[in-house]
Amino acid sequence: MRGLNSLLFAVTTLWGSVSGLALTFEAHHDGLNVNRRLDCYRTPDCQDLRVKQCRPGYTYVGWAKDSCHEPICCHDDTVERFGVDANGKKRECIWRGTGPNCNGAGEEGEVVLFKSGNGGGPTESDQSQCSTGYKYFTCPLPGWDQMMAECRWTEWGETY
Repeated sequence: MRGLNSLLFAVTTLWGSVSGLALTFEAHHDGLNVNRRLDCYRTPDCQDLRVKQCRPGYTYVGWAKDSCHEPICCHDDTVERFGVDANGKKRECIWRGTGPNCNGAGEEGEVVLFKSGNGGGPTESDQSQCSTGYKYFTCPLPGWDQMMAECRWTEWGETY
Protein backbone atom coordinates (compact mmCIF):
# COMPACT_ATOMS: atom_id res chain seq x y z
CA MET A 1 0.00 0.00 0.00
CA ARG A 2 2.91 2.35 0.71
CA GLY A 3 4.10 1.92 -2.88
CA LEU A 4 0.65 2.73 -4.24
CA ASN A 5 0.42 5.81 -2.01
CA SER A 6 3.83 6.95 -3.24
CA LEU A 7 2.82 6.49 -6.86
CA LEU A 8 -0.50 8.29 -6.35
CA PHE A 9 1.35 11.13 -4.60
CA ALA A 10 3.77 11.44 -7.53
CA VAL A 11 1.01 11.41 -10.15
CA THR A 12 -1.12 13.90 -8.22
CA THR A 13 1.84 16.21 -7.76
CA LEU A 14 2.86 15.89 -11.41
CA TRP A 15 -0.52 16.70 -12.92
CA GLY A 16 -1.94 19.10 -10.32
CA SER A 17 -2.45 22.65 -11.49
CA VAL A 18 -2.97 25.88 -9.64
CA SER A 19 -4.14 29.09 -11.22
CA GLY A 20 -3.68 31.30 -8.15
CA LEU A 21 -0.82 33.66 -7.50
CA ALA A 22 1.37 31.31 -5.46
CA LEU A 23 1.99 27.65 -4.83
CA THR A 24 3.73 26.30 -1.77
CA PHE A 25 4.20 22.55 -1.68
CA GLU A 26 5.12 20.71 1.48
CA ALA A 27 5.48 16.96 1.47
CA HIS A 28 5.19 14.97 4.68
CA HIS A 29 5.30 11.50 3.18
CA ASP A 30 7.70 8.59 3.69
CA GLY A 31 10.90 10.33 2.63
CA LEU A 32 9.57 11.92 -0.57
CA ASN A 33 10.99 15.44 -0.26
CA VAL A 34 10.08 15.53 3.43
CA ASN A 35 9.73 19.12 4.62
CA ARG A 36 11.04 20.40 1.29
CA ARG A 37 9.16 23.24 -0.38
CA LEU A 38 8.30 24.11 -3.95
CA ASP A 39 8.02 27.83 -3.36
CA CYS A 40 7.09 29.95 -6.41
CA TYR A 41 4.89 32.97 -7.06
CA ARG A 42 3.60 35.16 -9.89
CA THR A 43 3.74 38.87 -9.15
CA PRO A 44 0.42 40.71 -9.31
CA ASP A 45 2.20 43.82 -10.59
CA CYS A 46 3.12 44.67 -14.17
CA GLN A 47 6.87 45.00 -14.66
CA ASP A 48 9.40 45.76 -17.36
CA LEU A 49 10.65 42.26 -18.21
CA ARG A 50 14.16 43.51 -18.89
CA VAL A 51 14.45 44.14 -15.14
CA LYS A 52 13.47 40.58 -14.09
CA GLN A 53 12.92 41.66 -10.50
CA CYS A 54 11.97 39.20 -7.74
CA ARG A 55 11.83 39.40 -3.95
CA PRO A 56 15.16 38.81 -2.17
CA GLY A 57 16.01 35.09 -2.11
CA TYR A 58 13.96 34.35 -5.25
CA THR A 59 15.05 33.75 -8.85
CA TYR A 60 13.23 34.87 -12.02
CA VAL A 61 12.05 31.74 -13.90
CA GLY A 62 9.55 33.17 -16.44
CA TRP A 63 6.66 35.55 -16.98
CA ALA A 64 2.91 35.56 -17.53
CA LYS A 65 1.44 37.63 -20.35
CA ASP A 66 -2.14 38.05 -19.09
CA SER A 67 -3.09 41.75 -18.92
CA CYS A 68 0.56 42.77 -18.65
CA HIS A 69 3.94 41.16 -18.05
CA GLU A 70 3.97 39.53 -14.61
CA PRO A 71 7.28 37.91 -13.55
CA ILE A 72 7.22 34.39 -12.11
CA CYS A 73 9.81 33.74 -9.41
CA CYS A 74 10.86 30.67 -7.42
CA HIS A 75 12.85 30.51 -4.20
CA ASP A 76 16.58 30.02 -4.78
CA ASP A 77 16.46 26.65 -2.96
CA THR A 78 13.63 25.47 -5.22
CA VAL A 79 15.52 26.47 -8.39
CA GLU A 80 18.62 24.69 -7.10
CA ARG A 81 16.57 21.49 -6.64
CA PHE A 82 15.29 21.58 -10.27
CA GLY A 83 18.55 19.77 -11.04
CA VAL A 84 20.14 19.11 -14.44
CA ASP A 85 19.13 17.04 -17.46
CA ALA A 86 21.03 14.08 -18.96
CA ASN A 87 23.32 16.50 -20.82
CA GLY A 88 24.21 18.41 -17.65
CA LYS A 89 22.09 21.44 -18.63
CA LYS A 90 20.20 23.14 -15.81
CA ARG A 91 16.47 22.27 -15.91
CA GLU A 92 14.18 25.26 -16.41
CA CYS A 93 10.51 26.22 -16.29
CA ILE A 94 8.50 26.65 -19.51
CA TRP A 95 5.00 27.49 -20.80
CA ARG A 96 3.50 24.46 -22.58
CA GLY A 97 0.66 24.58 -25.11
CA THR A 98 0.20 26.03 -28.60
CA GLY A 99 -2.52 28.46 -29.68
CA PRO A 100 -5.13 28.86 -30.91
CA ASN A 101 -6.46 25.49 -29.64
CA CYS A 102 -4.28 25.09 -26.57
CA ASN A 103 -3.94 21.76 -24.85
CA GLY A 104 -0.84 22.35 -22.79
CA ALA A 105 0.17 19.86 -20.14
CA GLY A 106 3.21 19.15 -18.06
CA GLU A 107 5.57 16.46 -19.23
CA GLU A 108 6.93 13.61 -17.15
CA GLY A 109 8.93 15.02 -14.24
CA GLU A 110 7.25 18.44 -14.33
CA VAL A 111 4.71 20.11 -12.09
CA VAL A 112 2.16 22.67 -13.33
CA LEU A 113 2.30 25.94 -11.39
CA PHE A 114 -0.02 28.26 -13.34
CA LYS A 115 -2.42 28.22 -16.28
CA SER A 116 -3.33 30.99 -18.68
CA GLY A 117 -5.06 31.54 -21.99
CA ASN A 118 -2.21 33.86 -22.97
CA GLY A 119 0.89 32.03 -21.73
CA GLY A 120 4.09 34.00 -21.47
CA GLY A 121 7.74 33.09 -21.55
CA PRO A 122 9.80 31.12 -21.92
CA THR A 123 7.59 29.08 -24.26
CA GLU A 124 7.94 25.83 -26.17
CA SER A 125 6.29 27.18 -29.31
CA ASP A 126 4.48 30.47 -29.87
CA GLN A 127 3.01 33.53 -28.22
CA SER A 128 -0.48 33.23 -29.75
CA GLN A 129 -3.50 33.46 -27.48
CA CYS A 130 -5.69 30.41 -26.82
CA SER A 131 -9.20 30.49 -28.26
CA THR A 132 -9.90 27.24 -26.38
CA GLY A 133 -8.01 25.51 -23.59
CA TYR A 134 -5.02 26.79 -21.66
CA LYS A 135 -1.26 27.06 -21.69
CA TYR A 136 0.42 25.71 -18.57
CA PHE A 137 3.55 27.02 -16.84
CA THR A 138 5.52 23.97 -15.73
CA CYS A 139 8.70 23.58 -13.73
CA PRO A 140 10.90 20.56 -13.04
CA LEU A 141 9.60 18.57 -10.08
CA PRO A 142 12.40 18.56 -7.48
CA GLY A 143 13.40 15.04 -6.53
CA TRP A 144 11.72 13.42 -9.57
CA ASP A 145 14.77 11.35 -10.58
CA GLN A 146 15.22 10.04 -7.04
CA MET A 147 11.51 9.29 -6.74
CA MET A 148 11.51 7.35 -10.01
CA ALA A 149 14.61 5.41 -8.95
CA GLU A 150 12.79 4.33 -5.77
CA CYS A 151 9.36 3.63 -7.32
CA ARG A 152 8.29 0.84 -9.64
CA TRP A 153 5.14 -0.50 -11.24
CA THR A 154 3.75 -3.66 -9.65
CA GLU A 155 0.85 -5.98 -10.27
CA TRP A 156 -2.35 -5.04 -8.47
CA GLY A 157 -2.65 -6.78 -5.12
CA GLU A 158 1.06 -7.47 -4.64
CA THR A 159 2.03 -7.38 -0.98
CA TYR A 160 5.27 -6.15 0.49
